[in-house]
Amino acid sequence: MASPPYPTNRIALSVELGDGHSRSFTLSDLEKMPKRMITTREPNQQAAIEWTGIDLGYLLTQVNISPDSYSSLRLEALNNYSVIIPREDIQRFTPIIAYLRNGQSMPVSEFGPLYLIYPFDLFPELNVQLYFNRSIWQLSKISLNSE
Repeated sequence: MASPPYPTNRIALSVELGDGHSRSFTLSDLEKMPKRMITTREPNQQAAIEWTGIDLGYLLTQVNISPDSYSSLRLEALNNYSVIIPREDIQRFTPIIAYLRNGQSMPVSEFGPLYLIYPFDLFPELNVQLYFNRSIWQLSKISLNSE
């Protein structure tokens, strides 16, 4: 029995803006933004996967977050796992917030609905545990770090 899809009208991602405010996005909101595809392997997998989503840097500009206003981002998953992503990763590797894997939405039980994915096949230096750990699934929240 297949897992139910994440409802497209339910909030999937919250971005804290650094001024005490936040902005929330449903899957429908994210799907309306310009799409970007990356074909790359998932960490520790052999087969290439086509990931579709939005550029993380683009999302930040849409909520008026400029690159000079933070040194890193804290990304948090539904299960409270969190990672720190340096600003340089966003500028150099342009990871995406994927909402489709091989054209299919990702239920929560299958690491969805959102998955931050790096272009592992384009940058061999990404194929180390540090970047695998930063490729957070079940992404639900983004916060700014200015230290």
